[in-house]
Amino acid sequence: MLNTPPSWWYATSDNPSFAARVLHPIGLLYGEIVKLRWRMQTPHCSSLPVICIGNFDAGGAGKTPLAIAVAEYLKVHGETPYFLSRGYGGNLSGPHLVNSAHDRVADVGDEPLLLVQHAPVVIARDRRAGADFIEKHGASVIVMDDGFQNPSLAKDMSLIAIDAQRGFGNGNIIPAGPLRAPVAFQKDLASAAVLLGEPADPVKSALADNLSGLPILTGRIAPRGDTHWLSDMQVIAYAGIGNPEKFFATLRELGAEILHARAFPDHHVYSESDAERLLGLADKSNLALVSTEKDAVRLRGTKGTVGALREKTRVLTIEIAFDATSRELLSQLITDALRSKRSR
Repeated sequence: MLNTPPSWWYATSDNPSFAARVLHPIGLLYGEIVKLRWRMQTPHCSSLPVICIGNFDAGGAGKTPLAIAVAEYLKVHGETPYFLSRGYGGNLSGPHLVNSAHDRVADVGDEPLLLVQHAPVVIARDRRAGADFIEKHGASVIVMDDGFQNPSLAKDMSLIAIDAQRGFGNGNIIPAGPLRAPVAFQKDLASAAVLLGEPADPVKSALADNLSGLPILTGRIAPRGDTHWLSDMQVIAYAGIGNPEKFFATLRELGAEILHARAFPDHHVYSESDAERLLGLADKSNLALVSTEKDAVRLRGTKGTVGALREKTRVLTIEIAFDATSRELLSQLITDALRSKRSR
């Protein structure tokens, strides 16, 4: 999967790029392969309820903070959630119970090291093996971070995180566009969609058409904790996430003045030269460095210049804030999914 989606993926569907037009037949074939994979495999049913947090498209849309929000809700209501993650970017295939004190990004990937701050995490390339492992460790519910398109494990509920500002871009399937499979096919597998952010009018109309008939929750990425330190502060912002511009926009909304913004690919592992450039720019300009939680876990445990970058970087922590109606709908969806599973 591309760590940096091409910008032409997010051109309007009314005016597709030359590349999108050329690659469109390959995208159609890719979509048919995804559907065939589902038809040829019988999903394994875990003894535990499985709540999946996924995307219809590639790229960052808020899956991990949404997974955390669901796990925190479950904990408040007496459940013992365990996260199940593929461990993208790590070299362990699992099943492996993440140890925050000893595991590194190179072992388990960056997202599991964020998730484990909220609930236990098991990484497993084989989702069925991961679910079997979790069943033996005292969990009451499994929260899958990604894996929506993977048919190996049955889901009792699937929440789809959608960046409301980008929507589904040009509406084409990989590699011609950002979609992982045809929208209609994916919509039939989903329980609800979570729109994060405020969509522009053209995107809003397209989303309404594509998501017709699916329950819709609305939320936004919001800062967690004190953010007064950002007010009127001049900063160097850097991020290696799916959509760095969203992070930069959040900083500006909080009153920060970004004099230099540096975007890196999603899951980027910072090198000594990256750190030298960022630290040199900060020293030369006498500016503070600010980044994301996801970037911070990738810097954890590092030494040398990268370790110095970690020490000099301030981190903006985030969470998903739902409106009252969406909080109530989320509660009902989770309650119904758990009750349905446990009544079988």
